[in-house]
Amino acid sequence: MSKSTAPRGWKATWKKRRQRETAVLAVIAYSFAAVAMAFVTGIAWLALIGAAGVLATVAYGIRRRYVEGRPGGAPHPSAADDSAPPPEDGIDRPLFVVERAPSQHLIARGTGLVFLAGAGVLAVTEIVQGGPLAVVGVIVWLSTLGCLGAVIFLWALSAGRARIVGYDDHLLVRPGLRRSRRVAASEIASFSWRSGGRLRGTDVRGRTLFTTMSVFDDFPDLVAWLEARVPQPPQA
Repeated sequence: MSKSTAPRGWKATWKKRRQRETAVLAVIAYSFAAVAMAFVTGIAWLALIGAAGVLATVAYGIRRRYVEGRPGGAPHPSAADDSAPPPEDGIDRPLFVVERAPSQHLIARGTGLVFLAGAGVLAVTEIVQGGPLAVVGVIVWLSTLGCLGAVIFLWALSAGRARIVGYDDHLLVRPGLRRSRRVAASEIASFSWRSGGRLRGTDVRGRTLFTTMSVFDDFPDLVAWLEARVPQPPQA
């Protein structure tokens, strides 16, 4: 069953599984990188951390295969699996969720954490070694590698939170780290394409209500929703 034709509950399960797989790939990639850096730099604890990451990933994979291999353990894409509430209970059911693929923010988030950890380790090393330039070394590592890691991590965190949830008569727009806002279909006066496959929705005053990109998940569903609810001027 394809992602676009799967029930919404199964679609959510599919996205969580893809996020989990991306996180596992990131962990094992960083673990092998730590082992390689240990051979280059001669730092033994890097090899221990890398080996622990590889062993933990292998153990996780074996456990997942065991769980999914048990009778009744693997989910099946059927209508019974739809975890969304039935429409008669008065709760709106999302039609689609436009968001970045997990690989676009989970790996970047891990990279930011690696840079932050590296800056912390190097700063502590400078303090332990001492010397007249220890303070300078601490400031340099924290202000360069540490700041770079913080910027990457915050960007990835914002990118992972940003999404557009579509309902029958409105959109729920969450622009990164800011709070979500409700955008009724009647508020959207027009939508236009920008460079790089970017789509922008505006109100009657030309103010931006949302922006998204064509490479995001469920983007075709958003375009179809807009075409059905937002009248566009006739082409000349």
